Amino acid sequence: LSMSFDGRSSEMATVDVLVVGAGPVGITAATALAEKGVHVRIVDSNLAPVILTKASGTQARTLEQLPERVVAAMQAGSVTALMARVWENTDQGKAAVLSIDMRGRTDTFEGVLAQEQWRTEKVLSEYFETLPGVRGRMKIERGTKLVSFEADDLGVTCELDTPAGKQMLACGWLLAADGGR
Repeated sequence: LSMSFDGRSSEMATVDVLVVGAGPVGITAATALAEKGVHVRIVDSNLAPVILTKASGTQARTLEQLPERVVAAMQAGSVTALMARVWENTDQGKAAVLSIDMRGRTDTFEGVLAQEQWRTEKVLSEYFETLPGVRGRMKIERGTKLVSFEADDLGVTCELDTPAGKQMLACGWLLAADGGR
């Protein structure tokens, strides 16, 4: 992937891809890009990973796309769910209102790997930061918020609010992975 930022201010920082959001989707996308030699910058408005489960399961098809080292680390701290039930409290007590077969089989995995989202993010972050092209060059920047952006034929100009103050950034692509709003 080759990017050109002709016409941009020489004082403006540049990057191939700005990833906004350091959750599982953002880190996974940044990892895939960095493994292909793309210069990636990941920013997240949170000062630290949020210890709150928003996504607690990883599907078999997703596991097939992740590096083996990541999957092994995730499996070490999780359980595999094959069935799920939704219960309802009634005047007569609890009643199962829905049973879900989660055995979505693939050639390699069965079921859903269940673990807290923050644990998944930790494993993905650690892997990302050890990639040969990433070490020392790229990291997850916490406490950095995308304030505004403008796209044109040359790419995307972004205004960031960082712990050190406002910063303008030119990038070829902007990838929004900061969750639903």
